[in-house]
Amino acid sequence: DADAPTTQDDDDDDANTGGSWPTPLGVLSSYEPVRAAREAYETLVSMIIRPPRADYDETEDLGPRRFEYEGRAYRRRDYVVRNARGLRLRCSRWSPELRIQSSASAPAGAAHRRRRRPAVVYVHGNASCRLEALPILSLCLALGLDVVAFDAAGSG
Repeated sequence: DADAPTTQDDDDDDANTGGSWPTPLGVLSSYEPVRAAREAYETLVSMIIRPPRADYDETEDLGPRRFEYEGRAYRRRDYVVRNARGLRLRCSRWSPELRIQSSASAPAGAAHRRRRRPAVVYVHGNASCRLEALPILSLCLALGLDVVAFDAAGSG
């Protein structure tokens, strides 16, 4: 009978083993469009959950460590912090260059006040890195704000 289901005895090429009836998923997985759709789905999920790291050269792409903007000297300080899971996060802070004053000429507490400045902490998007902060740098510095950016775990 042409309409009778096939068993392992009848068809040795069947994908299922052990003589069991094919499951709908087993039947569907043998079709090329379903396999292609499954691979596309897995690729999409991995791009969202574990996207490829942004690839850049810290010394070239983040700009100079010391620079001048609107007549004022600034510097970029790069450093590493560890998150709660112990992963290393690479960070940068752009801020005005500190002017060293002799302790006799500086008012009491002036050095402490110079280091405490408002800052924008820039958090980049998925599959990106701290380079995203560069377009806002000039605006923030002009407004008297430092900029801190970091590469989130798995990024940059």
